[in-house]
Amino acid sequence: MRTNVKTFVRKYSGQMEPFSEEKLRKSLKRSGANPKVCDQIVDHVRSQISNGVTTRQVYKLAFKELRHQSKQFAATYSLKRALFDLGPSGFPFEKLVSQLFLKSGYTTVTNHVAKGKCVNHEIDVVAENKKERFLVECKFHNQASKNSDLKTSLYVHARSVDVMKSEKFNAFWLFTNTSFSEDAIKYGECAGLKLMGWNYPHENSLQNWIARSGLHPITSLSSLTQSEKKSLIESGIITCQDLLENQKTRILRSQKNFTRAVREAKFLIQS
Repeated sequence: MRTNVKTFVRKYSGQMEPFSEEKLRKSLKRSGANPKVCDQIVDHVRSQISNGVTTRQVYKLAFKELRHQSKQFAATYSLKRALFDLGPSGFPFEKLVSQLFLKSGYTTVTNHVAKGKCVNHEIDVVAENKKERFLVECKFHNQASKNSDLKTSLYVHARSVDVMKSEKFNAFWLFTNTSFSEDAIKYGECAGLKLMGWNYPHENSLQNWIARSGLHPITSLSSLTQSEKKSLIESGIITCQDLLENQKTRILRSQKNFTRAVREAKFLIQS
């Protein structure tokens, strides 16, 4: 039986907000689950939580129920968590960003050293096509509570100014796997610094770009153990597409697990 008493959820930042069934339902729908399954999971989560529950606990409850329905849908639902699991190093995230540009028709170079007026700078990703050239700085966070703030925007913009005369580029980008503070966004818009975060810009966010491209991180695969995911990343397998392109390479000890992972990766890419 439903009540009108609001249940408050503790966000990663520590702030409290009312539990939103609609927000949870929308995130479940994006995984590909049908409306009936979404409603069942929302009802289950609603019955299990109490005041002060964390967003992480809500996610775990929903993920567990969705995984019972479909491992593939669960993998899509867990995309945000999958990005965190690419760490602790930021290098795999840089590789993912590079692949996103490649999939969009750009050629890319990673770890490019640009000569600045004052000092040299290592640029995480350089992406270009016949019409434009982008320099990209990637800021990876291991926790959702960490965002890219004003100091980050100021620092990255200062780098763009220092290399402006020696490097030709149409835009300097700052990518992050979490969010930006309001001041970071305001400064970026004012200074001409392009920003790309998990949910920013709203219509063309990192989340949307990954979903459209089909470049799901290898850590999205629920059929793999954490140690298997780590082994794949260390072998240079960052995305599900990488896995499919390296099927003949013996990376995992268990052929059965490898075959299962390939099957799940194919489903994710095609969905």
